[in-house]
Amino acid sequence: MERRFLKGPEFESLIKENKFKDVESIDALVLMGLKHNGHSLVRVPKKSNENNPFDGFCWSKTKFKKDKTVEYRHQPTYSNIEMFGQKKKSINCTEFDNCELHKQVVHHEDYIYIYYFSRNDAKIVLPPDERSRKRRLDKNTKETLRTSVLPYRNMASAVKVAREMGLSVTKKQIRDDSNLLSEFTFCQTFEESCNIFMSGCPKKKTFDKWIRFVERLKDLDEMERKKEVKKILVEKPSGLFMPSRIYVDTTFNLSDMYVTIVLGETENFRTKVSGKPRVLPLGYMIHSSKSVENHKKFARILKEELMRHNDPLHPKSIPCVLLDGEIALNVYPEKLETNSVRCDVHVLSLLRFDYGGRRAAETAKPFLFGKKVNGKWMTGLFGCFTSDVFRKRLGKIQGKVDTRIYDWLVKNQEMLMDTVSAYAKLRGGHILQYSTNNQNENFNGAVKVVLSKRHSANQLIEKLDNFCRGIYLLPYQTKTEFSEKIQECWLSAVDGSEYVVMKKCMDGLSTEEKFAHFKNIGLYSSLILSFDAPLKLLEGLDLTLMKKEEQNLANLEILNVRSDAYQIMNHDADSRDKMSRYVTVGYLNGVLECWSCGDTLPESICSHVMICLKTLNKKEKEHHFGIIRNPSTASKNALSKRSGSKKSDRIGTKASAKNYIRTTDDISTLVKLYLETKRRDVFRLSLFSSQNDSGSTTIISISDNSTGTDAGPSTLFSPMQTSTPVASTDRRSSSRQRKARRRYSPNNQQNTSTTSRDSSGFDSSTVY
Repeated sequence: MERRFLKGPEFESLIKENKFKDVESIDALVLMGLKHNGHSLVRVPKKSNENNPFDGFCWSKTKFKKDKTVEYRHQPTYSNIEMFGQKKKSINCTEFDNCELHKQVVHHEDYIYIYYFSRNDAKIVLPPDERSRKRRLDKNTKETLRTSVLPYRNMASAVKVAREMGLSVTKKQIRDDSNLLSEFTFCQTFEESCNIFMSGCPKKKTFDKWIRFVERLKDLDEMERKKEVKKILVEKPSGLFMPSRIYVDTTFNLSDMYVTIVLGETENFRTKVSGKPRVLPLGYMIHSSKSVENHKKFARILKEELMRHNDPLHPKSIPCVLLDGEIALNVYPEKLETNSVRCDVHVLSLLRFDYGGRRAAETAKPFLFGKKVNGKWMTGLFGCFTSDVFRKRLGKIQGKVDTRIYDWLVKNQEMLMDTVSAYAKLRGGHILQYSTNNQNENFNGAVKVVLSKRHSANQLIEKLDNFCRGIYLLPYQTKTEFSEKIQECWLSAVDGSEYVVMKKCMDGLSTEEKFAHFKNIGLYSSLILSFDAPLKLLEGLDLTLMKKEEQNLANLEILNVRSDAYQIMNHDADSRDKMSRYVTVGYLNGVLECWSCGDTLPESICSHVMICLKTLNKKEKEHHFGIIRNPSTASKNALSKRSGSKKSDRIGTKASAKNYIRTTDDISTLVKLYLETKRRDVFRLSLFSSQNDSGSTTIISISDNSTGTDAGPSTLFSPMQTSTPVASTDRRSSSRQRKARRRYSPNNQQNTSTTSRDSSGFDSSTVY
């Protein structure tokens, strides 16, 4: 047989003569035959092998230079041959390390026919062991991975499951083959955040009036326009006319998929430290590809959720959407029917990485964004309001910036005017020219601090939900560790957040006024907030449960009010179900408690109790919540305070701050026994002492004439009986080693208590 690439008729005759050996895959036995004979004819099943079956030899290789240009490329050639009256593709391969070794591959029906040959009789060096060069995945393995292993798992989990199933795969094999990844998209929106965001957006009439004002500024000359803008800056020194923007960005490294997070800005809540408008997560999408269709789906879901909280009688508008320049993200301003503003930092980053490098971008920066000259700010190319001015300024910077940057500016004039120019930013409420999406970057950074490793899809969904709602905590974190939390805005209504403050002050407002304001700014469970409940109580409430309870209030009606109970009727309950239709709320230890729902704290306060709280005045509510906050005060039998009111008057720690409080149970049995002796007819105490050589012994005997029996030492305790008399004196000395008591009270001169000694010998001053 000639050792060369065969033609069609030659290949056909070999197939008819059954010269090809059937094997499942190219293994060591096949390669050993090639080594000894100098040629080999085999065929493998098409369904379980690749187009060019793996054998360990290097048939293709590409090497790149440092500037990413190709240094050399070695790959097979393709030719057409005719077999059995049909045209077939012949893959002609040459080994990279041995140019005399060749392979010809032809597909026919259900098999792949392979012809190995060497042009000379030189020794053929077989490829290294299979462990040093990983075998490619066959079709059956790929199908198993695609259907059973990869869905909803990250790479590490997929490799672990695959190996448990007996599949030999690596992370690189799964990651490199993009066909293995199944299409996955998950969208999530947060109802509470969307409600707060839409409540802070400007009314449509206000926004339309602003757009007309910007269009009028566009027609003015430059000097008149500057005067008008300066007037607005006096009213809005922050440089932001409508702080109700939406931020969209896609982040990585949270999973093996992409995560697109949408944030909304609200002016009703501000950060305590900076005073800037608060940013809340409106929703997120987990997706396996960056296709536009995925973003269209999420944009549609987001719009539906936002419009649910938009009053059709008094509609509101979204001023703008801030983007980083990714083309697929442009669907969000289109779906939300609002302006698009592009981040200036990302524009500069794009020029630095793709159009000339860092030095070229730094050179072009003052020409694009402006610079200060002699204390006066000079606007750059992006500071224009009309297309004519843009083209005029573009001609002036020609030759002053890198050619690649200039060509990009010329090509994208329309896009830059609509998203980057001063005119586009002013339409979106940006009075100052500079705009960034730092809020997205900060939020993504905070998420990556908490989710420090890659997670599977179901784990990532759970952890993102918990983080955005503010209930995901690490062991070393406090409840308010991260600022991007929905619950923080809710607690700020009662000044209970460490990081968030509400814009409007609630001091001096009535319960009805507070309730109306909380409802207008989009806070759920506004009724309990208007009651001025304690912060500790509010922190433990579940907002989802409280929302349901507050919605049930519309179906309740108070039928009868007594001094100790309320009778309530539920119109939504079945009239035949008396237990659910008629509910009683009574007082238990001074606290309202529902006889049907029981004690629902700390998760929620049932709607039956809330409708009763509405009937109480301010002092009664304070008393009610005071007992809930400190229930021990209702049952304590406290004695008079024995220390000063200032913190410096108390020596003890916080844990011992209430040591002066006494209860009846704390009093010793001495007083009880003393009271019993008053009711007895005769009580006598005899003390007998005897001396011996080794020392003195004290014998205590207590007898009762009425019964004639002796009581043991456990019956009565007396300091007089447990002490030892001092020699030749009537004074007694106790053998107990008493520890000096630390005093937490003023001097004894201020103590008005009196001491007395009765005839029975009990010293009342020993009772503490």
